[in-house]
Amino acid sequence: MKKSITRILFLAFVVVTSLSFAVFAYSNQASTSDKEQSDTQSVSVTQEDIEDAIELVNQEIRDTVPVDSSQFSETTLSELSGNGRAYLRSNSTDLSSTSVESFKGNWMATAYMQIQEEAPVGSTYPLVYISDDQKTMMMLYKNPDGSIVKKVATYQEPKGQVIDLYQMYRISETEFSGEQLPEIMKVQ
Repeated sequence: MKKSITRILFLAFVVVTSLSFAVFAYSNQASTSDKEQSDTQSVSVTQEDIEDAIELVNQEIRDTVPVDSSQFSETTLSELSGNGRAYLRSNSTDLSSTSVESFKGNWMATAYMQIQEEAPVGSTYPLVYISDDQKTMMMLYKNPDGSIVKKVATYQEPKGQVIDLYQMYRISETEFSGEQLPEIMKVQ
């Protein structure tokens, strides 16, 4: 009889312990799930939030690095491409691949691509300015560390018979201090 009471008590102990672990695991899972939900809710960001952050950063760049609007016009990459083609049409009759004129409209796109490739990962999309004479392109962007970079590509007339598109411009760089990027814009 003593053995059967011991067995019953042992089984009861095992059942109670198992149930306790099951309840603990369920409650822990529920609290983790609630925590993940609250984290997800606090991280959810709208497109408007992103656009506001981008405009805030772009305004900081414009305020930090003033651009003379009498000499430069702000443009986009698609407008830059369009200006290059228009420049080619208006200034060249011979668009053969060896023509110096055929390269003139492409120097800005090539300089743009080079500057983009040199920018650190996590930098903002650049603000692009073109001089009225289309011989200078200025790009302003913000690095992940908050510094603001001004890169200026200046057209140079090619010398000699050999045409190298990468030698048709010179790039200079100036760096300014700035505020950290908003969390919403940081690369994770």
